[in-house]
Order: sequence, then C-alpha cells, then structure tokens
Amino acid sequence: MFHQSILNMADNLTPAAIAKKIKENLSNRGVLKSVFGSQFLSKFDAEELEMLANSIRKEMEGRKEAEIERYRELLGGMGYDLVKK
Repeated sequence: MFHQSILNMADNLTPAAIAKKIKENLSNRGVLKSVFGSQFLSKFDAEELEMLANSIRKEMEGRKEAEIERYRELLGGMGYDLVKK
C-alpha cells in the first residue's frame, strides 16, 4: 500500500502541478511566501539554484523576443517599416 501511494504522488508531479503549487505560494508582492520559499528552495544547492535562475532568464528572454516579433508583425501589417538600430 505505501509503495503504491508514493507512485501515485509521483504521478501527480507534472510540470503543470509544480507550476500550480508555486503560483499558489506567491505572495501579493510577487515573491514566494516565506515558509514555502525556504522549504522549497532549501532543497537545491547553490549551483542548482543558479541553473534554475539561468533557465528562468533564458525563458524570459525568449518571451521578450516573441513579444517584440508580435509587435513587429502588427506594425508591419499597418505599413510601418521597422529597422533595429
């Protein structure tokens, strides 16, 4: 029985479930609630935290580029010629 319950818990550890749990534990100030943050982040060593931070920076840069491209397409469709300086 115990073994099966652990397997069921592991099945629920999808990226969406993890993201949901993190979102639930964001404060109104946009940071992790202190107890969750200390319990969650303490499970990673400094190198792992740096890798997570790098992945987040990379994701944010990709989203920024995608947003810029959407604006380029919108403005280009309106007849504007955009040139990067």
